[in-house]
Amino acid sequence: MLDELDDFDRHGVGGNSPPDAYALRVDEVATLTKTTSEWLNKVSVIEDQDQADQLANYITQLRAKKAEIEVDAKTETKPLYDAYVACREKWKEPYTTMDRLIEMVRPLGTAWLKKLKDEQEAIARKAREEAEEAERVARKAREDAARAAKEAEEGEREKSRANTAATILNAERLEEEAAEKRRAAEDAEKAKPSMGGGTINGRGKTMSMRKGANVFTIIDRKKAIGYLVSKFDEECLDDAIIKAAKRHEAAWKGKDIPGISVTEGEAKAV
Repeated sequence: MLDELDDFDRHGVGGNSPPDAYALRVDEVATLTKTTSEWLNKVSVIEDQDQADQLANYITQLRAKKAEIEVDAKTETKPLYDAYVACREKWKEPYTTMDRLIEMVRPLGTAWLKKLKDEQEAIARKAREEAEEAERVARKAREDAARAAKEAEEGEREKSRANTAATILNAERLEEEAAEKRRAAEDAEKAKPSMGGGTINGRGKTMSMRKGANVFTIIDRKKAIGYLVSKFDEECLDDAIIKAAKRHEAAWKGKDIPGISVTEGEAKAV
């Protein structure tokens, strides 16, 4: 069987007019696939050292053929990759210059948006305070209306009976005003300062304040681990622990890792 592979390597595929490199390699892979199938069909178990040596030699030849295919692939893709690198290098300066120009003027916009944000927060704060005051007044009016209705029902005071409807209507008006102020306060809190909005080359763009990524700092590792284990996905935490253990595997070699069971990997022919 290995003699067939040797003959295959010497003569190639296609006689005196071999096809292009890719087609040649495809034919070679097809032939090796057939040879491998014959191996698997004829040899289910290695019975002696001679067979073991033949298998090792065959695997070596397969790896060599794989290396040849890789060389051909790199040979074909190298001009494309070189052209890609050259193109990226060609456009690098104008592209990165645009980033620098943006970064030069961005602080001006950030300062303006920060000013708008502070002003908007002040407006929202005032609207919230007005809404809370309006709600307090409306609650008192509703309590007065309820008390007037009760007095009128009991007939305690003639004047109360005369003013009951007006008191209730006034309470309802104040409640509606309080609701409007609450909605206005909520809108003010949701408002986001922005700038721009013009159209360039058919594309509209506005700038607004965008919160940066949160920075997490461990101040008590044991408390953090205990909380995360009790509240969140344990599998995710397990992955992090295993990753940390593997990162320092050399330091743990031959030793037990507290809280972790280590099973040796299955040996394979290489």
